[in-house]
Amino acid sequence: AQIFGDRRFAITLGFVRISGPEPFEKIPLTWDRSFGGLQLGKGGSKILGADERNPVGTGYVKKKARSHVDGLRLPNIEHPKKRLTRPGQRPPAVGFGYVGRHWLPRRNYLGTYDAAWERDRLPLLPADFDERAFLGAPEALQAIPHLEGNEPVRLDGVTPRGTLRFELPGQRPSFECHWLGSWQPMSPVLDTVVIEPDESRVTLAWRA
Repeated sequence: AQIFGDRRFAITLGFVRISGPEPFEKIPLTWDRSFGGLQLGKGGSKILGADERNPVGTGYVKKKARSHVDGLRLPNIEHPKKRLTRPGQRPPAVGFGYVGRHWLPRRNYLGTYDAAWERDRLPLLPADFDERAFLGAPEALQAIPHLEGNEPVRLDGVTPRGTLRFELPGQRPSFECHWLGSWQPMSPVLDTVVIEPDESRVTLAWRA
């Protein structure tokens, strides 16, 4: 990802330009600072369009109305090779936080909840449910197959201390469940890794 200070579209003499980036020391790596968002009609009562990959982002333009484009905040977080240069473009939404379950493409994996599902499968998941619906990380940060612990980690540009290097903890928890009158061993997988450089904290969630 390439990070910029705050910038905006500006219309001068009928031409659209991008303002120079404001200086910054620190910017949150959150989805509202990546490309996306929505465009509202006059009065804000109607949604003209939205980027369903990241509906909380900024920079999205469906109709090039001056009132929407002029002063529109551009994303701080962009793909280095696919940057937003003019209104109406659809560059990738680059982010580091959890992806909403109703966002694309994650929503496409949830399956079909129709009358047939309600009649034949409720409360089970639909027959066409795809387990990728459980992946809340952006695609570039998904680990397939699962991480196992002890992997080396390198982080650049996320702390004033410079490059941060460490290894994921390698301790593997054990799980048992009581089922049909006896204790059964289970095989856990490392389901989620959350890295918070500001807090000097790494959280690992195991699932069985």
